[in-house]
Amino acid sequence: MSSKDFNFNLKRGYPRFRLTVIWDTDTGSLRRLFKNLKQAISTRVDSFEIYDNVRDDVFTLAKVFNEYDSLNIIFFQLSTYGGEQLIRIDFNPNTLKEFGGMKVWRQLI
Repeated sequence: MSSKDFNFNLKRGYPRFRLTVIWDTDTGSLRRLFKNLKQAISTRVDSFEIYDNVRDDVFTLAKVFNEYDSLNIIFFQLSTYGGEQLIRIDFNPNTLKEFGGMKVWRQLI
């Protein structure tokens, strides 16, 4: 999944309002935190799926409706900006609430 795929879901009739949260640190690499974040989320989500692309350091939390239709709820990306690693989290608060993702969000925070 890419941010393009995430944005596509927002254009499917859902509100286009979106928040981006950036995590950074002065203590070094965020790669381990990013990996642990994905593992922690995957053990706590019942009605969601995680789609990941390890090579691109991206994963999404998606609500699956059937084998052909799903909606990305939260987009996670480990990236480097200005020589520093950042974890980017994109989501639409209305979609998060509508599809029961607030429980997962509270666990993240």
